[in-house]
Amino acid sequence: MKTLLSFLFVLLVLNANSKNYYFSSTSGDDSRTASQANNSSTPWKSIGKLNSSFSILLPGDSLLFKRGDVFFGAITIAKSGNASLPIVFSAYGTGSKPVITSLVTLSNWTSVGNGIYESYNSTLGANINMLLFNGKEQEMGRYPNSETENNGYLQFESHVSNTSITDNELTSAVNWTGAELVLRTRRWVIDHNFIKSHSGNTITYTPSNSYSPYDRHGYFIQNSIKTLDRLGEWYFNPSSKKLSIYFGSNGPSSHSIQASTLNDLISVTSYNYLV
Repeated sequence: MKTLLSFLFVLLVLNANSKNYYFSSTSGDDSRTASQANNSSTPWKSIGKLNSSFSILLPGDSLLFKRGDVFFGAITIAKSGNASLPIVFSAYGTGSKPVITSLVTLSNWTSVGNGIYESYNSTLGANINMLLFNGKEQEMGRYPNSETENNGYLQFESHVSNTSITDNELTSAVNWTGAELVLRTRRWVIDHNFIKSHSGNTITYTPSNSYSPYDRHGYFIQNSIKTLDRLGEWYFNPSSKKLSIYFGSNGPSSHSIQASTLNDLISVTSYNYLV
């Protein structure tokens, strides 16, 4: 009995030493001390501050995000809890759950003709993994469109190793050089390949792996502004950090466009006991 009571006493002491660190994107200030951040009235502000504060965390500590707030960035875990005292990520306050996001809302649209508008945003990275069109995930522009025959897949009649395909129905009306060839090389493999050249009905590409395709397997083309012909379809140019969308005759004023700027929202490697 004495051993059990001693054990419970130790647990109570350990829990009593645990600390809460508060974060608010609306009322926080990253220049505050750690002691101040232990009080919900004087929270820290950003995920960047959270990442830089892992060195002071101990098992049993909690990182609490204010309800109703939106936090931009990626959490990079750098500390473990333990079996009896995990490190806890949770919320405080009232209202809707806090949101951690990498989405930015695009604005300042400029018409480039043919119903296509473009927007520049310096925070966009090397690629965009997700785009929301009026709050719903929107697929990238592609040729042919996904709702066409055979679910938007074309077929090719012949190929040369894993470097080119020839589709007798493909024309040179649109030159797809510089776009991306999405090629079904196996039933379980879909490759994304850079198109080096397009001449007549033959596409030459840089293979992304060693698989050679089978004739009459499917393919489509994406990642080119030339694919944009349906409301919401988009193309991103990483060198100019400009995103292009087809709005048709309506224009962008009545639509909300959000794009992701980070590949990951939480990164954790070899750390444990996190709740």
